[in-house]
Amino acid sequence: EIGWGPGLVGLVAWLQGSQVTLTDQESALERVQENMSANVGRLSTSVEPALSPADINVEALDWCEESPAGGRQYDVILGSEVVYLPELSSHLLRTIEHLATPHTDVLIAYKARGLGEDNFWLMLAEKGISVETIDLKYLPDDFSQSDYKILKFNVQ
Repeated sequence: EIGWGPGLVGLVAWLQGSQVTLTDQESALERVQENMSANVGRLSTSVEPALSPADINVEALDWCEESPAGGRQYDVILGSEVVYLPELSSHLLRTIEHLATPHTDVLIAYKARGLGEDNFWLMLAEKGISVETIDLKYLPDDFSQSDYKILKFNVQ
């Protein structure tokens, strides 16, 4: 998960049995680690079969670095509320391109607030990257009837 914040998206992926890497800026890592440890410790023993805390990790990821993540690539990239700062759109896209293979599914959830979110989606369109809107009707009502959107794409 890029831009971990409170980490709900990454924790849910881990609860579904995925190996997860939670990322955020270096300055946020202490808070991220504390939140992750508190939740993982409690959740790992509350599900059957028990999940391994070794399958969820926290790492620093600076979108402004020239080559983020040291060449590591992922099968799925998740992000929530990561497109609202237009000045970071090009850095976010470059980071995703470094982390993704042509087969990586990228899913971004966001709520349009008029803060410049469209800048990121316009950049994808300019690169010829097709974006699919995920149908929310299968999600709980409090989410499916909200203003949130989940968009999916692959980078070439």
